[in-house]
Amino acid sequence: MKQWQLWVGLVILVLVGVRLVPLGLALSYQVRGGLLLEQVRQEILEQDVGQECQPVEVVSADASQRVKDAIEYLDSALKLNPALTQAYLLLGRAYCLLGDSQNAIRPYDTYANLRPSNPLGHLELGFAYQAYGDQKFAVAAWQAAGLSAQDFIDVGHSLVERQQFESAVVWYERALYAQPGLADAWYALGLVYQRQAQWQAAIEAYSAALEASVWQSIRVGDVYYRLGQVYQSAGEHQDIEKALAMYAAALDSDAFSLEAVRADVYYKRGELFTWLGRSPEECIAQFRQALLLDPGHFWAHLRLGQALYQASGEVE
Repeated sequence: MKQWQLWVGLVILVLVGVRLVPLGLALSYQVRGGLLLEQVRQEILEQDVGQECQPVEVVSADASQRVKDAIEYLDSALKLNPALTQAYLLLGRAYCLLGDSQNAIRPYDTYANLRPSNPLGHLELGFAYQAYGDQKFAVAAWQAAGLSAQDFIDVGHSLVERQQFESAVVWYERALYAQPGLADAWYALGLVYQRQAQWQAAIEAYSAALEASVWQSIRVGDVYYRLGQVYQSAGEHQDIEKALAMYAAALDSDAFSLEAVRADVYYKRGELFTWLGRSPEECIAQFRQALLLDPGHFWAHLRLGQALYQASGEVE
């Protein structure tokens, strides 16, 4: 091989090295930053305090420092190779973990623009906008991710099943940001508050549902039924007359998602009639109607037997 060919080969190797070394170093920085973030995110998940754009001080004393170290690695990676799209996503997450939603928006937005078909970037960009207080842009980002208010409600339901009520409330509220006036989201919030004995909050949520303009799976009768439950047994908010009024409104609406709900309205009325000392005949009529709609209603069977015994000494 001629000497000039050797020189050309060496120049090519040098040029390739000049190009590849920074790219390799950039990738190394991205990996280091990503590993640090993943450690912190796993700690958050383990301690059940994970929430988008939530500061990490609640997790451990050194978590914030690890996130800051991750940011330095990711910034270094992007200086060497601005085309590392994953680094933008990781950088947005890092700022969110520090509670710095304002600085999280730009890298998330860059990632979403570089990978518009990936819903993850739009989704997390929406979380950052929400944490920053810009609900309009948050909703736009979630819509770009292809998400609907029902998707947020479904996540909330899954969290309720795991008894993560505070997190569920966040997702139900997101559903309302995505689709204001959605009765199903208000109703879901009311159920969570009712389950936690936050009676006033439950009343307000159910009342908002009644004023809502968009109805999907729930019906007006369902909401009046829940308000009746609250007024029937809500401690300082207990009001038997209001409870009866809510149950009457539920039946007048003639709109229930399930016949079992309609049946329980009749059962609850019979229960209240019993408390108020109404005639056994009035109570019997309510319990019988409940069983006509839901023959498997255990408590209606029991109360009907008690009412019949009280009326005539006989049990059906």
